[in-house]
Amino acid sequence: MNLTLSIDEALAERARAVAAGRGKSLNQLVRDLLEAETGIHDGAARDLLRRSMSDRTGVVSTQVLQEFYVNAREKLKLDGAAARARIEVYLGFDIVTVTPSLLLAAVDLNRLDSVSFWDALVIRAAEHAGCDTLYSEDLQAGRRFGPVRVVNPFA
Repeated sequence: MNLTLSIDEALAERARAVAAGRGKSLNQLVRDLLEAETGIHDGAARDLLRRSMSDRTGVVSTQVLQEFYVNAREKLKLDGAAARARIEVYLGFDIVTVTPSLLLAAVDLNRLDSVSFWDALVIRAAEHAGCDTLYSEDLQAGRRFGPVRVVNPFA
């Protein structure tokens, strides 16, 4: 299906820049935003989490847990107890604690590559944990960072 939007040129240019920074087209950025707003991927996300939990293959960093808490409160509008309960579930995964050496490795990746600092920290945590796959809808699918390959679980 095709969709036509009428937006200001300045907004379109800024959106293109955001999309390019994520390794996406403007079209993909709009599609991702619509999918996020409609919850179309909720089932796939739950399936991936359940499978990773039951297979004991899931790894999450303390940074990701912190970001989840903030987003759960602000974007999902969960109360503090509900957000905490979800984090308790995620503590069933292997946890990578952000250390000074991981922090510096992320700084270096950010300096030397077109990756945001926060994404670089996620990538370095995955690498530190020995992961070969990093599931992310934000990073460019198929891209490799050393042994870590980015996979969009919703593609």
